[in-house]
Amino acid sequence: MKKLLFILFSFPLMLLSQSIYPLPFTFDDSNLFAGSVYIKNIDLKNNSSVQLLDIYLVDADDNIVGIEKHFAPFSWCNNIKTINELYNYKEIYQDNLSHSCYSTANAFADNKSIKKIYKDDIKILINENTDDNKSYYANALIFYKDSFFGRLSYQSFSKNSEQFYKILKTVKPNKNIKNIDEYIESTAYSLSRLQVNNAFKNLASAMFLDLNNEAVKPLLEALYKMQIFHISFTQDSIKELENIK
Repeated sequence: MKKLLFILFSFPLMLLSQSIYPLPFTFDDSNLFAGSVYIKNIDLKNNSSVQLLDIYLVDADDNIVGIEKHFAPFSWCNNIKTINELYNYKEIYQDNLSHSCYSTANAFADNKSIKKIYKDDIKILINENTDDNKSYYANALIFYKDSFFGRLSYQSFSKNSEQFYKILKTVKPNKNIKNIDEYIESTAYSLSRLQVNNAFKNLASAMFLDLNNEAVKPLLEALYKMQIFHISFTQDSIKELENIK
């Protein structure tokens, strides 16, 4: 009976631990907190434009996790959609793949040091690097069966790769994608209750669905003000220095 009660109690917590982003995959982001948003509008040669959106979260040790739904760190790199195309990109695309996309594909397809995580139908390819300052960088391409699902990036100034692998092991297909109105409503509600992390994750989810939705910009501005408000607690703490002998 105790075991049954424990399972019943733990089940909702397990559901809550998984990320809410409207991406094909979900992962445990319960130990990740509001970070930053990267938005860039890029004009292309054919008079069209693309928008680049990256969402960054941080953990308690200042490790940074990036969430991207595109293949490479460039939103126009959407050519490769399957793991088969990744491994055979030279023959498939030849001159039709941009240099930036080509180099990214090459780094994953031809690099023998690429690490892999396979579980059920999830396939994750991980490209790792360490710079001169001993910071650890990694990019992980996530596939489900043969289809490209998205990408997670990671940076650790303390050269801690263990936390990234813990996150990657929680990746699974996402079967609970909400509509944008629900994410926007949850963002507004969280802001009204001063819940910065919940607001950030819900707003990031809305942005993944429609970055140019009319509700996004005012909510993002409100979120930035809320983050400043939280930082202002430090100003009050500075006054306490006077009480230290």
